[in-house]
Amino acid sequence: MTELPPQGLSTWFEVFNEVGDWKWFPTVELAKEEARAWRSKGKTARIQTPSWDWKKDKHSYTEICKAVTHQQEIESGTEFIENQDGIFYDFADHMHKFYLTAEMVDKYSLHGVANELDEDELEGIKEEFEDQSVGYTHELLIDDVASYRRDKDDFESTTMTPWGEVWSETFQAYFNNFPVELFHESEDNAYYTQV
Repeated sequence: MTELPPQGLSTWFEVFNEVGDWKWFPTVELAKEEARAWRSKGKTARIQTPSWDWKKDKHSYTEICKAVTHQQEIESGTEFIENQDGIFYDFADHMHKFYLTAEMVDKYSLHGVANELDEDELEGIKEEFEDQSVGYTHELLIDDVASYRRDKDDFESTTMTPWGEVWSETFQAYFNNFPVELFHESEDNAYYTQV
């Protein structure tokens, strides 16, 4: 069983790698220093922070950074997109999408990014939702991102971007070229789901 930091410490930072080595630290600066030391010895390292709920005896993790270089990402086969805003690493085999009505496509001018569904796809949706009255006519595929780096020389990739965490609504809207307001439409008009 993993030894936990002292009770009452709600956030800490763990450095860990694929073979099960790990240490925890009270500050992200100390965790980054350890991750750099591991990397200098040829080990990969990730930093994550669990938010511990002592009453419910459970925690959830947020990844802070991966202590690997951009070149190491390339060598490991990680796909990425690079543009003027930075480098975005693909979340392999992970994607979301919106099912949209024609009204939403028109309202948010999504003709350039949403795909019109053909008859077979429309029938499949009606079966999936077990409802012959669903009015979705388009789908908008959303590329999911695992981490972000400002540029190739930036030591750390991180889940935090200038547009929010990579799984946030603001980031997904920015990265996939649609307005964030789409997330606030009713599910009858814009249904968000994992592919």
